[in-house]
Amino acid sequence: MGVFIRIAKTPKELDELFQLRHRVFAEQDRLAPLSPDGRLAGRFDAFPSTVNLMAEQAGIVAGGVRLTRGIQAGDPARAYFDFNPFIQAQHLNPDQVLFCSMLCVDPAFRGQQRLIQNLLLMTAYYAYHNGMSHLLAPVRPTVVKKLTGMGFRPIAETFTQAETGLVICPMALALGDLPESFLRFIENQQIHHYTENFERAFFEPGETVIHAGDKGREAYYIVDGSADVLVRQGEARRCVNQLGPGDLFGELALLTEDARSADVVATSPLDTMVLGRHWFQSHIMNNLDHVGALLRLMGGRLKKTLCQIH
Repeated sequence: MGVFIRIAKTPKELDELFQLRHRVFAEQDRLAPLSPDGRLAGRFDAFPSTVNLMAEQAGIVAGGVRLTRGIQAGDPARAYFDFNPFIQAQHLNPDQVLFCSMLCVDPAFRGQQRLIQNLLLMTAYYAYHNGMSHLLAPVRPTVVKKLTGMGFRPIAETFTQAETGLVICPMALALGDLPESFLRFIENQQIHHYTENFERAFFEPGETVIHAGDKGREAYYIVDGSADVLVRQGEARRCVNQLGPGDLFGELALLTEDARSADVVATSPLDTMVLGRHWFQSHIMNNLDHVGALLRLMGGRLKKTLCQIH
């Protein structure tokens, strides 16, 4: 089952994310007081400068991180550590600083390393895409190693907060210090006509992205990796097309509202942009340039498929 990363926008998505926070920070780690409604949210969640990235796997909201731009109304880290001296000493523009907070993973999914990895990849992409210069975060020792691999560096000594007993390591990341793997990921994401879409799905080799016979609710654009298109012939499946970066698939079901006609299976680690029906229709079908590109893509794919068949 793939890992889906997107910005939580609907009331249902946000509610499930707030429930996840409560399970992690209040019920399990005892870092926040228990709430009668089983949700954990704060004033920063209501700011227009805040977005919440959520990770979903097997239909379950399994992880999340809150990203807040600027510090005009305060910052979500202030309760744990004051980053202002660092911002001033480094002569940073407050409007180009992104605070990371509420990073959490459901205990049932903590063994899924790719879930947190992909959540961090999309955090870096969001920051880069929005012109941020630095990411700042007060983090627990359990995630220091993972953030260090992303390029974060401690900016003060690790300390224990007296009020909560929480051990905190204040860390910062200059976007220019991202490791090559993260920069390569960001470079792959720079697709001009889709770039405002922050919904991604990541699959491991052998995982099925779409199943023949299912109702189509989204199309997929391959950012990186490869996949095979397989059609059923009796009990066997035959590969009729091979897909790679720049290829779009699954869009026919959005255009015709018919069931999926083939399986698509990842043949390498696969990074895809997810285009839901509404997004697809409003951004693609209502733009003549995009329609032309879509027709060329579909025509090229049909030609490749015919060559495979013959």
